Amino acid sequence: MVLYFLVLVYGQGVANSIVMEKSSKLMDTFLTSVKPASIIFGKVAAIVCSSIIQFALWAAGLLLGFVCAVHLTEGGGTGADILTFIKSSGFFKEMFSVPGIIIAVLILISGFVLYCAIASIGGSAAGKSEDLSSTNVLFTTILVVSFFISLAAGGISMGESGQAAVWVYWIPFTSVLTLPGRLILGEVSLGLGIGALGVSLATTVIFLYLAAKIYRMMALYRGNPPTPAKLFRMLRGK
Repeated sequence: MVLYFLVLVYGQGVANSIVMEKSSKLMDTFLTSVKPASIIFGKVAAIVCSSIIQFALWAAGLLLGFVCAVHLTEGGGTGADILTFIKSSGFFKEMFSVPGIIIAVLILISGFVLYCAIASIGGSAAGKSEDLSSTNVLFTTILVVSFFISLAAGGISMGESGQAAVWVYWIPFTSVLTLPGRLILGEVSLGLGIGALGVSLATTVIFLYLAAKIYRMMALYRGNPPTPAKLFRMLRGK
């Protein structure tokens, strides 16, 4: 749920940032010296880096609070026995694997960039902020549908690997919601994680270049925001 809302918030931020340039006429200046692909890649990279830093600060705060709690309760007190058990037992060392954690983090970042790239398509197709409600429907639809597919396929429930459908891990839109947790817990193989990461990275690059083409194509477009079908026809015409 945390990842779902992070993708939703920061994805909308990418789209709003692109539309702001169009409404303020900055896009006309940028396109004279910067390639559309560089603009899109730069915006997505900036949003993703800022979100990673923010999430890292949250994680550091949580870890610092846990360490402080362990030291404060060493002499006794509420929860001291539980924290002492967690600190001394090797349960977490046996359950978590460093390679699985690394691949899981890479899948999280790749999937996050993928959804931001999809959101940038909506921002590239919109002429003003009011158009985002219609042009960004692709982003919101894919995100919501992927979330419910992950729920229906059993990919979100941890500890019951038999209930998860393997095909959910190979779809980049759902793998970011289901695969990282199971990789960290060691419920799926590292080979599957590496393969899913490759599919996610390839899909991300495709969507980023697609957003860049739409950004350049819509530079001189005036009128009502195009539907996804019309955008596809315009891209084929290019």
